[in-house]
Amino acid sequence: MKKEHFVAEIQLKYVPKNKRVTSLGKIVTSPEAYSFVFELFNPDTIRLQEEFLAVYLNYGCEVIGYHFHSKGSVSGTVVDIKLIAATALKSACSNVLICHNHPSGNIKPSRGDKDITQELKQALGYFNIKLLDHIVISPDKPSYYSFADQGLL
Repeated sequence: MKKEHFVAEIQLKYVPKNKRVTSLGKIVTSPEAYSFVFELFNPDTIRLQEEFLAVYLNYGCEVIGYHFHSKGSVSGTVVDIKLIAATALKSACSNVLICHNHPSGNIKPSRGDKDITQELKQALGYFNIKLLDHIVISPDKPSYYSFADQGLL
């Protein structure tokens, strides 16, 4: 009997906008981005560990969907550019907004935060996908840092 070979398939479910799907809204400014992402973080764990979130938007900056890509330690989390780019391509988005929290409350981005932002911007750029902003949030509302507002994108 011949053994069959299978290749594992990764699936990402994309549900197009229709009458049954509630609109997630439009994000154009950093205050709008902050308001959207802050509500997605769990208030019970936002002070405990870093989490990294990507929001995928169409050409008109309407939210297609979002995904928490990683959960880390009290001082860092892994950001996998390949997975973010793959999700962006699979969702056929035109724009991406990224966000992570700093459990300490200090919203100043680290050197690593700045480096991964530039690397992701470059990687997405190869596919004509724009990185709109990187928002660093604090557990203490309404404290946040916008890379776009600071001219870092």
